[in-house]
Amino acid sequence: MAVAEQRLLKLLDQIAKEQKYNDYNVDVKPISTGGANYTTALFTVTITEPDKEDLHLFAKVAILSEGMRKEMPFDLYEVEYFAYNKLEKIYNEMQDRYKIPANDRLVFAKYYGSNTNVTEETIVLEDLTAKGYECHDRFKCFDWPYASKAVGMLAKFHGLSIAFGEENPTEFQGWLNKYQFKLNESDSHGMFFKKIATLALKVVKEENKGRLAKFLELLSVGKMVEFNAPIRRPMLVHGDYRPSNLMHRENKDGSVDVIPVDLQTLRAGCGVSDLMYFIFSGSDAAFRAKYYRKLIDHYYENICETLKYAGLSPDDVYSREDFDYEVEKLQPSGIFMAVFILPMITVSSENAPSMAEGDDISSLAVEHTNDLYAERLNGVIDDAVRWEII
Repeated sequence: MAVAEQRLLKLLDQIAKEQKYNDYNVDVKPISTGGANYTTALFTVTITEPDKEDLHLFAKVAILSEGMRKEMPFDLYEVEYFAYNKLEKIYNEMQDRYKIPANDRLVFAKYYGSNTNVTEETIVLEDLTAKGYECHDRFKCFDWPYASKAVGMLAKFHGLSIAFGEENPTEFQGWLNKYQFKLNESDSHGMFFKKIATLALKVVKEENKGRLAKFLELLSVGKMVEFNAPIRRPMLVHGDYRPSNLMHRENKDGSVDVIPVDLQTLRAGCGVSDLMYFIFSGSDAAFRAKYYRKLIDHYYENICETLKYAGLSPDDVYSREDFDYEVEKLQPSGIFMAVFILPMITVSSENAPSMAEGDDISSLAVEHTNDLYAERLNGVIDDAVRWEII
């Protein structure tokens, strides 16, 4: 942590000067995510100077070992640099040009600077907590106001991707070619899949064990690549769209503001994969019984709205038929993703995996689960059986 903080201080000095702070003090405080983050060391920063407004910042410093970097399906840090240095500017310009009202716009955290040197990658953004934003409690299911707003933001993100592709097909295809989900077979991946499958089978209801075991036989690198690939409408997707990677603020009128963060996993893919990942990583069976189909419809309505702002016909560029086909194809991915991510979402802070130098991907497998994990996973499997997915 000390090394990460030293790297950060150099960048903060540069940012302070760019923001016209001269005789300033810097207060850097590390953040413990308690199992919500594994790729970066996180810090809050306050830059103060007499007679000036305090500058509240949020910093992320790379901590992945060389071995872990090789096993990632893309360069997480380069991807996030692209997101804040290029994609944000493009999407904001598009929203200005389309005259999208403020309450309908996709919002990014303000970017202040970065260090792109390999092994020293650092990015500094505004501290959204200073504006009243917070991260959703990963131990709780989200409610409709939160989920509908988060899915609305996701749809806008995907709608802008489609619109950019229609306006700039050659450049967009270059993005899709560059930011692909690539994963090579390795012993550590095999060990990781084996560990999470064992965890799932240990807690699933007896009557569903056989079905789940057969379903999990398909869990492989190849299947993960398949579920992360574009289907009918290629888009630039978030890739890790779950409540831990969103900041939200509840307003006095009951409405919710949501800002997606952690843009390290942007890649070419199918927007429905983001949607399924969000639903199955953050909801419980009771929520899905009431809102699953409603949330899916809400996503499509919002993506159509964004396309219309861009002067595009949804029937021409992303029809309901194509969308429904992708939903049907990717429902199983939601089940796989639940098996994959629920151990890390529900793990208690003291049992969360800790990444150390020399660790490989299998180190992310949780060793000790709890009753919440069993409850959430069994809810997912019950849904999968009822929907005849497994």
